[in-house]
Amino acid sequence: IEIQEGKVIFVNHSTNARYSVSDVNTTLKANSLTGPFSGQGDLVYNKNKIVFNVKTDKLPKEGALPIEATIQVPEIGGKISFNGVTSLSGALDVQGQTSINTKSIGGLLAVVTGENDGSLNQDLGIEGLISASENQIKFDNLKVSTGDFTGNGKISVQNLKAKNPLLVTGDIKSSDVLNLNPFLKTSSDKKTSSKKSSDASTVKSSNKDIVPSSLTLPMDINTNFKLDVAALRFQKYNLRGVAVDLNKKGKEFKTSFNVSEMPGQAKAAGALLINYASSSQSQKTGQV
Repeated sequence: IEIQEGKVIFVNHSTNARYSVSDVNTTLKANSLTGPFSGQGDLVYNKNKIVFNVKTDKLPKEGALPIEATIQVPEIGGKISFNGVTSLSGALDVQGQTSINTKSIGGLLAVVTGENDGSLNQDLGIEGLISASENQIKFDNLKVSTGDFTGNGKISVQNLKAKNPLLVTGDIKSSDVLNLNPFLKTSSDKKTSSKKSSDASTVKSSNKDIVPSSLTLPMDINTNFKLDVAALRFQKYNLRGVAVDLNKKGKEFKTSFNVSEMPGQAKAAGALLINYASSSQSQKTGQV
């Protein structure tokens, strides 16, 4: 089967959301009615060209179907690879070695959301064993890298079906330095017509960078995430021996931390609790 310059439109009638895939060029092959099957081609989604290649073994009489697949977004150096199996029982049940790589986190997210404000222009690499069902995705034996940082651990996303809300849990450890600055949008990024010189205004601005008065998340998410790294670079500070436990439930954010060495050879341990007065969710984007 060959498709040239095709177009597909999906409509979610519950939300009236409309999704369009254009410039579909693909070739699908099957050696027999039971396979093996293969498909390759490209398409455009959210103004991004996506190149794909998929192949399977023959359909088994019982058990799971082996699959190899790659999806590439050339403009941002994005590539997703999967080598594993999927259940043929009807319910989603997938397991296999998976890797996700991109030169721009924001660019890769824009493929899904259609929006990119120019932030998160940082590279990202993820490798590990993925297990996915209708309600949960787990990454075990996880290796995550960005910049000069490499960490190991595990991550899971639960409540995918109900989304009431999503629950993201994880545990990452590393002997490297994690530089947070490329991921932060601070007041120094904003153009101002005048400079404030007083110490009071400087302190106030600094506090606003650390504890924002408002926070936007891509969707309704609760978290329980642990991070243990050799060092953390935050703004102009280098913190060594950092362990952070981040928890979010509803409008409440609670973070406990331990730092073995701060500027001036000081140590620190404590907790930060932020409880926002209200929250709302966009019906159009799902952002909270």
